[in-house]
Amino acid sequence: MKSKGTVLLVLLIMVSMIFAGCNSGVQNEGDNPFHSEYVSDEVIDLIISYFQEEESYGANTYLATDEPEEPQEYDFRIETIKYEGEMELEESLAICYLVGYSRYYIVRGYEDDLGKPIWEQGQPIYIVLDHSTFEDTFNGVCGITYKSQPKPVDQIILEVVYNLMDIEVSLTLDDYPHYVGPLSEPDFFNEQVEVEVLEEYEPIYEEDGQWLHLGYDGFSVLCYYSGSQDVTRVYSIEATRTDVATYRGIRVGMTREDVINTYPKLFDTDYWGLYGDYLWYSNNDAGWGPSLIFWFDGDTVEKIQLNFMFD
Repeated sequence: MKSKGTVLLVLLIMVSMIFAGCNSGVQNEGDNPFHSEYVSDEVIDLIISYFQEEESYGANTYLATDEPEEPQEYDFRIETIKYEGEMELEESLAICYLVGYSRYYIVRGYEDDLGKPIWEQGQPIYIVLDHSTFEDTFNGVCGITYKSQPKPVDQIILEVVYNLMDIEVSLTLDDYPHYVGPLSEPDFFNEQVEVEVLEEYEPIYEEDGQWLHLGYDGFSVLCYYSGSQDVTRVYSIEATRTDVATYRGIRVGMTREDVINTYPKLFDTDYWGLYGDYLWYSNNDAGWGPSLIFWFDGDTVEKIQLNFMFD
């Protein structure tokens, strides 16, 4: 009986310790859905600040765990932050997170309707942060992209960092780390460039906008300059030099068989009235958006063209 009493006493002590721990106010890591080995307070603060400044349109941004009792219309509520992966780029580390969120709306059926408040879930967003490789600190946010079709994290990072619509429709120069493509900036060559203003080219989207042609040796770029944003964006590229390659490694001088084996989803149909011997890639069979066009002389690639077809 004495031994049974001792066991019972020990059990009572253990139970009381468990309850004391539950009421001690100490938060376990698992209690906070935003905290993990890869999502630190610094990361959370950077993400909240970015969405507050760039995506909230004047509303409030906060974690779901900090949701106020009375949200305001258009509030941006971050519900999940998930580490996706990282990639070393030049002298920094690009780290990618997937953010799940909702926006707060008042749904009204008529003009004087008080409305029904709802949290509407948005399409998840990838956000890429720039982390120094020399110091244990973040330099800021590279940018975001929406999650649409599944892609490897390195492709997502490259698209965000270099502002690419589709990493498949991009070019890189040998021994130069940057990628360029439709709607990226023409930061490509450290060479002399001939700039021509295309006075008659249309459409012009703003008073200070203008179309430009940038000419390099074996490399031709059509760009649009936005005066209000003071930024130049690429719309089409033609490359005939051999030290330029696509993301998958195709370059001028390679064979038709090389191209077909590398891009199994190529189209051999008409691309917007272009005449000649070519194959083209796009993420849709109509050729809207960014496209990659391979021109042939016989069975040899003689030119690589990147184009952006817009309405």
